[in-house]
Amino acid sequence: MKGARAQVKLVDFTHVLDGNGVIDHTFLGGLCSFINFIQDILESSDNSHETDTSHKAELHIFGKQNRIRTRRSNNVNINSDNMQDTCPTAQGEESIFFINGYPCKNPTEINAQDFKSTKLTIAGDTDNYLQSNVTMLTASEFPGLNTLGLSVSRTDLERDGSVPLHSHPRSSELLFVVSGVVFAGFVDTNDKIFQTVLRKGDVFVFPRGLLHFCLSGGFERATALSFYNSQSPGVVNIGGVFGIDQERIVNITRSLVTDRDEL
Repeated sequence: MKGARAQVKLVDFTHVLDGNGVIDHTFLGGLCSFINFIQDILESSDNSHETDTSHKAELHIFGKQNRIRTRRSNNVNINSDNMQDTCPTAQGEESIFFINGYPCKNPTEINAQDFKSTKLTIAGDTDNYLQSNVTMLTASEFPGLNTLGLSVSRTDLERDGSVPLHSHPRSSELLFVVSGVVFAGFVDTNDKIFQTVLRKGDVFVFPRGLLHFCLSGGFERATALSFYNSQSPGVVNIGGVFGIDQERIVNITRSLVTDRDEL
């Protein structure tokens, strides 16, 4: 209808978290998603009433001691980008609510150590059936990563080590070989296998959500670093999903290798 107007007059979030006069930027990230949801509805309405140039929406958000007003018109874009420079994870605090991420540390307590980690300097324990170890650092273990959309991991492979088929549902992975030789590959949605040999300094990318693997391809220990475009990539192991034992998963993974001479 021409001249239609959509409004959300009041959304009260003060019962969720007492801001004590400070805007909780992490929680506002969730609000941005809500605003985008409303925006999508309004844009749909815009498309069906293209002749109506007066169509606008208003969202008023009131906090305990803060008032935020966001106004959308046809030439304004609202997104959920970071709303502050940093937001280190507030560790050791049991949350009474659930958000898409972690609560921010008190800004007055943030220091340089929040953005540093030494957890990848030590090789992981490879004394296991797979003869491998993956040490993952997400925003949970590395506070400075919170809200930045990044994670990192270290993979250690013994001579016959392997990281069997798995996927990361929320992230792509960029694998960088630090030392040794690694045979890596992934399977796309057309069941096509992409695989190659990686040596020191080589980089390989595993696209988001696709099954992938890496095996030791040399006669010495191999180490690699992986970088993810998510602060919580997630891991889906097909062995765990289907109850398949590790030996069979390793055999399935190795069966994908087309050039036996590389292993």
